[in-house]
Amino acid sequence: MENITFSRDTVFVNWIANLDRRHFFDENFTIAAVIIVKDEERCIARCLDSINDYFDEIVIIDTGSKDDTLNILDSYSNNKIMVLEKKWEDDFSYVRNESLKTVKSDWIFVIDADEYLDENSYDFKKIIAMINAYSDADKNVFCPIIIDYDGNVSISVPRIFKNNNRFKYFGRVHEELRVYEQERFSLPLKIGLNIILRHDGYKKDIIEKKEKYKRNIRLDLINVEEEPDNPRWVYFLLREAKTTLSLQEYKNYITKHILKNQNAGIVIDNINDGEYTYGLLAQYAYKCLFDGFFSVAIDMAKILDELMPNNSDSVYIENYANIATCKQLEKECLRKLVVYRKNNNNNSIATDGMLHSEGNSEGKHIDYLLGCALFDTGHISRAIDYFDYLKGYFESDYLFNYYREFFSIVFGKV
Repeated sequence: MENITFSRDTVFVNWIANLDRRHFFDENFTIAAVIIVKDEERCIARCLDSINDYFDEIVIIDTGSKDDTLNILDSYSNNKIMVLEKKWEDDFSYVRNESLKTVKSDWIFVIDADEYLDENSYDFKKIIAMINAYSDADKNVFCPIIIDYDGNVSISVPRIFKNNNRFKYFGRVHEELRVYEQERFSLPLKIGLNIILRHDGYKKDIIEKKEKYKRNIRLDLINVEEEPDNPRWVYFLLREAKTTLSLQEYKNYITKHILKNQNAGIVIDNINDGEYTYGLLAQYAYKCLFDGFFSVAIDMAKILDELMPNNSDSVYIENYANIATCKQLEKECLRKLVVYRKNNNNNSIATDGMLHSEGNSEGKHIDYLLGCALFDTGHISRAIDYFDYLKGYFESDYLFNYYREFFSIVFGKV
């Protein structure tokens, strides 16, 4: 079982659990890597170098590169690499499906140009040989482990499947692989494999240079228009459109796709727990954070925790919202204290826009709170000035001792 990361196919799980580990699996099969490229001079050589020795066939579809990508591909002089050129039609599925028609190998492994095979997975064909012996392998899809540059891990993206003309991609972007069975296309069962791909295509500078989000949002909207009842397309739209769609638009999508009763509100008892329910709700919660609706975000975090106990999204969302709410209150406290000090103490003077008493005993408690509020809003040097001014006062107070301990640790002064 060490080669399997997860499976939604209980028949497969039982089959693999009962395997005789001494069993010899026939590796007499072929496998093709299929890659779509456009302006990938940054990374295409790295990708090919990682797979060139381990695949029987490499099919590359270029959709209009204007950089040095094609010259780099030409430098790989071997007969296993086939480069085809297709006009970009705003449709990743179209290009992927065209590439599948070209493959002659028994198995297909879809790899992106900004990915590369991890060196610990160079013996991946032994794993493919094992699943090749499984009787239902022709209708299941298999998922490598994809590790992003920032450590994010995806384990359920289907990339490996048999070349039997039963599989087809759907969707303009974030395309969905479906299998033809019982006279219709449906979602295949996913089985995770311990084969590692490394990915770095969503670094901020790369996204901005290639305008990926702008392209993706445009294609996401087409996906939603073409298949309005498919929650997958809505999930990816909400994931990428936080600066484009309003919070109300997010809520409208959530209401349509995950609620049993659209008039009853977003509460745990009114939620249909489907494949994309958690993801859709999480995107709505993150949008609430993004737009500053922190109390709603906290409510959504609690629902997420009921759907998936102890998940990191709930912990992050709830605590981020609590911290942000505190910061808002701290900023408002500072504003009120400054206004009060200015309007109620004739002996006050302004320094850099801040106010303090010139020594009269009255008002020191307000100055004390001003010091606290300055500290909490990040005006550390001004806060130190206030606490120095108030030395000898409030030294038994809880907040005073809290800040004094902080100053002692960070600045070496009391």
